[in-house]
Amino acid sequence: MKSLKRLGLAVILALSGCATAYKPSTNSHSNDLTDFVDTKKPNAVVVFPIDDYNSAFYNYKEEEFVERLAENYDVYAVIADNENDVYAVLDKMKTSKVDLLMLNGHGEPKSLCLSNLNGEKYYIDTSDAELRAYLGCLNKGAKIILFSCHTGEGKNKGKNLANFIADISEREVIAPDGIPKHRVTRFKAPFDINFYADKKVLGFIPWSTNITYRTNQL
Repeated sequence: MKSLKRLGLAVILALSGCATAYKPSTNSHSNDLTDFVDTKKPNAVVVFPIDDYNSAFYNYKEEEFVERLAENYDVYAVIADNENDVYAVLDKMKTSKVDLLMLNGHGEPKSLCLSNLNGEKYYIDTSDAELRAYLGCLNKGAKIILFSCHTGEGKNKGKNLANFIADISEREVIAPDGIPKHRVTRFKAPFDINFYADKKVLGFIPWSTNITYRTNQL
């Protein structure tokens, strides 16, 4: 049985009324918590991994993030075990149209991890050509955000997940080129985000470096 703690963020958000939370897989925690309500606000899908070994995604900052996002977007918060969970919710949203897709998960240049289980299906990665078919739910000007370390590594010259998704979606993808320690976000539509890595100069002076990669940049 999956820990309710891992589902806690989406549950809290749904019960607070600021977002719809959905767990697509068929198991004991699989019911829709609420039905998605599409208002005049633009739509956002935010995917969280079922596994988070260091609480990078299951913490009060992420609750606050989605709450602030929900002030400007109709938010569909999703807990994903595997790539099929992601595909299911994108398919579910194809009639609503999505302006913002945010994928959260621990990352490497070519992959974003959803679970601690072994197997390709537990990752969104550069082999997932079938993802193209599900991105039809995105509006033409939609943005895709990868809050996942290294998924923008190498920027436009890298064989990274950001470039792969940009190619198959024909949408702008924003991802970190490295390990983001903090982010600066514009929640008002159109959404925007910048990722920063904290560094030290001379061993003690804090310094922040912008490590944001945007696939539409020259």
